Amino acid sequence: MRAPRTAEPFSIERTRFRPKPDSHGFLRLCRANHVQPQRCIMVEDTLDNLRTAARLAARLAPSCAAAPGQTAPLDRSTRPLIQVLAEHIAALTGVRIPEDAWDESVVPEHLRLKVRLVDRDGQTLATSADLIALRREHGTADERAFAHELERDGMTRWDGAPLPERIELERGGIRLYGYPALVDEGNRVAVRVLDSAERAAAAMRAGLCRLLRFALADELRAARPHWPDLDRLRLQYAKAPPRADGAATTAPADLVDELLTLSLARTFLDDLPLPRAPEAFAQRLAARRDRWPAIQREIHALASEILGLYQPLRQRLAALTQPAWQEAARDLREQLDDLVFRGFLQQVPHARLVHYPRYLKAAAQRIDKLPHGRDPALRATLQPLCERWRERQRAAAAAGRDDPRLEEIRWMLEELRVSLFAQQLGTAHPVSVQRVWARWQALGL
Repeated sequence: MRAPRTAEPFSIERTRFRPKPDSHGFLRLCRANHVQPQRCIMVEDTLDNLRTAARLAARLAPSCAAAPGQTAPLDRSTRPLIQVLAEHIAALTGVRIPEDAWDESVVPEHLRLKVRLVDRDGQTLATSADLIALRREHGTADERAFAHELERDGMTRWDGAPLPERIELERGGIRLYGYPALVDEGNRVAVRVLDSAERAAAAMRAGLCRLLRFALADELRAARPHWPDLDRLRLQYAKAPPRADGAATTAPADLVDELLTLSLARTFLDDLPLPRAPEAFAQRLAARRDRWPAIQREIHALASEILGLYQPLRQRLAALTQPAWQEAARDLREQLDDLVFRGFLQQVPHARLVHYPRYLKAAAQRIDKLPHGRDPALRATLQPLCERWRERQRAAAAAGRDDPRLEEIRWMLEELRVSLFAQQLGTAHPVSVQRVWARWQALGL
């Protein structure tokens, strides 16, 4: 047992009695050392003792030497080790340890995980404890390791073999899993084997959209001149910033490209399994082709409404010069930058885009109510959550990973804004500050 802010741990084994796993023994030990259980961290290797400590509100840090039969090996995962460990501990003990409670800086250098990059012959190319830096420096070598006979270049139509979701490879005596996908390369589509299921799913979706554009080229040329108010929409979109959290985006050069890609995804891909064979792709195209014109009009109307609300909001924020309102204006600008950025029509799921008009109307009503003087108090309840979310989101973006838990919290925060500043607009689900914090903890954040 270890009391925070002490220089040395206190070993229960040094006591003259055996307090574990009885809770009275723990309490006696805490009283003798003038500490409260909730201020201690129990480092343990047995489930009974961990449960006893949890009942006394002590924080838990199970050791790796768990008793046989009480733990199972961790499953293979591309998620961060801390996240997987926290879930594993929660399954064992019922207690969730927040991710920010883990202090990786105290792990001795010799205990840190080292990643060794090898070539096809098993020869070491580089070794590092920093996987992100290793990928940045040797990213192209990493991709070449997954080269496979399935890969193709220069496709404008899909006429090759079906793509399995996963293949097994051996490189340098190491067994690897690769994930084949169609990859959009602008004027052509390629087949590549990627290193993660998440990257492959995103690439496959973009590659399918590019193939759909090739297959519907005649309809695309006919549709472009008939979209109304394109010049106005382009002007409203021109001031949209890059994505605020620093995550990579692949924004098209023109708003029309975004709208067309979104309408294609909405028509042929959303809410359906992605086709992984040429025959399935052709069947999907034939079955849903007639729906595309109506969905184009629906997407155009949605984008027109969003951008029509966005630009006046930007102008109103620029006109807020009163010193007392500057914190509110800053918060609103950050909100708008998170909502509308270059490429948002492709980066944000359609199921979320349909709520944008309500979010933007709520922001406008918040500006209307600034003279009432209640904004600082409401903002004070919202700000700690937003700051904590932004900190985690920036860290995830810097690590090059998407965290679906943060995505869930992000949309809860948008609904919370509506609840706080424009309650009459209604929310998509019940939401409150307490509910968001509770969900944050339940997700192990």
